[in-house]
Amino acid sequence: MSDSTGHARPRASTATEAVIRRFEGPYLRGEGEGRQALARLRHAVAGSIDDSPETWPYVFQSLAGTGPLDQWDGGASDVERAVHAALVLWAQHQQSRSRPVNVEGPSLGRQVGVLSAMLRTGDEAADAGTIRRFARLTSASTFDAQMRALTQLVSLMRANDVVLDYPRLADELRQLQNPERRKTILLMWARDLHRPPSTASAPSNPEAAALAQEQE
Repeated sequence: MSDSTGHARPRASTATEAVIRRFEGPYLRGEGEGRQALARLRHAVAGSIDDSPETWPYVFQSLAGTGPLDQWDGGASDVERAVHAALVLWAQHQQSRSRPVNVEGPSLGRQVGVLSAMLRTGDEAADAGTIRRFARLTSASTFDAQMRALTQLVSLMRANDVVLDYPRLADELRQLQNPERRKTILLMWARDLHRPPSTASAPSNPEAAALAQEQE
């Protein structure tokens, strides 16, 4: 598969996109196959593929044939963990939504910026609660802790109708686990977050901001 520019997507992105394409339509039409698949995925923990056998068929089957197998050391590979996390977060985000929440485009950092602009109140340049949640993601020392922080952000995105590119997220999560790429990904997200998004001029949302503060 390729993105809108015609470039081939990385393995994690391709696998994630394949699962979303298979189940998104049936879910939105209320069909049993889609509803069952998303229920299995969203009940898993994003940062723990080892303890989530219900997601294994979707992760491993989607990765089959996308490239050479990763060197196996007895545990899940970076790409397997990334695909698992992206699919779990997508399913949680999509729950009870009548329109697709997976939309090709901006990075996680940019969409956190959109969320922050929506939740800010008064003369604030950004929503402090959203920024704190993002800081927890960037400062977490383990993948599991990073995914717990990201789950909170995705929950707020869902509550405020902010979409996300999940195939892109999957590859960024794969790179996040690589010590040589971790800082690059975090800096990219931070730059995108603090670059004024197109919705930065949108009216503030005091009700949504109050809800977000309650969830902290």
